[in-house]
Amino acid sequence: MGSVMKISFCTTCMNRLAHLQQTLPQNLRDNPATEGVEIEFVVLNYGDTGGMHEWMTSDPLIVAAIESGRVIYARTQEPQTFHMSHAKNMAHRLATGDIVCNLDADNFTGARFGEALAAFFKKNPDSIISPSHVVSRAFPPEERGFFGRMALPRHYFEQLGGYDEKYVGWGSEDTDMARRARMIGLKYFRFEDLQFLRIIAHGNDERTKNMFSNEEDRQRELARITHHMHQGILEKYYHAGLDRLNMLLVKPIIANSGTHFGLGNVTTGLEELPEKISPLRGTKARLFNEVVRGRGYYELVKARLAPRIVSLGAMLDNQGGPS
Repeated sequence: MGSVMKISFCTTCMNRLAHLQQTLPQNLRDNPATEGVEIEFVVLNYGDTGGMHEWMTSDPLIVAAIESGRVIYARTQEPQTFHMSHAKNMAHRLATGDIVCNLDADNFTGARFGEALAAFFKKNPDSIISPSHVVSRAFPPEERGFFGRMALPRHYFEQLGGYDEKYVGWGSEDTDMARRARMIGLKYFRFEDLQFLRIIAHGNDERTKNMFSNEEDRQRELARITHHMHQGILEKYYHAGLDRLNMLLVKPIIANSGTHFGLGNVTTGLEELPEKISPLRGTKARLFNEVVRGRGYYELVKARLAPRIVSLGAMLDNQGGPS
């Protein structure tokens, strides 16, 4: 990576304008460009019908950020329901940074989070990082919506084929991404800095209200999420073990055929210029899963038995961190 590192925060929004109106202006203020670090916010209007487009194109702060290039604003009117993996992939495909970081619409970054990520990846370029699950014990369930804040180099994101679009509903696509990243040898780091984990608290009804076209499917998903959040430690270990076995023996490491992810038609900017997100060319991983699994197995086990915990706040203070 060059001397200037660019961080892309990728946010998707469908009928959650009240959250975005609080987080996006604050996140822009908290992440100014500094020497050696550029920061952009990719904001995808994923079929919103609740006034998001009107706000994005009329609020003075946001309009100025779009005009300066600090915000890449894109809109797609194709989806009828919120397909989380596909929406995330679309936003990440529109990013231009060296590092891509998912940032849900209800998430506050905290001051200088982009700068902290840049410091981390300059020391650990072949890595992926996300919040530690251990730190969730400090928060009630309605305040744990920060686990999707996952960051990795964009070229690795593309090599992995993005988030697996077979996942429908809430959750699991980020856990799957982290495991596949480890299987190609990326080091997995977790952070616990509370200043980088603040969100707008909300319940599971809010999480699922746009995900299904009928109420029966939504209620089924609500029951699944509630069970997941309250399952015992033994059940968690059992399911985690099955997931890892599936990853080692069955599941492809590269999702979405390696090139077909986040596809669709969007318009970008204040002038709504048409753009088509097409299959990637030349980025599909030339890796045989049998070979990759050999070195990826070590990372998968190590990340479980000896998690790498890093303080991003300490990296801002030039105190370093593990490598």
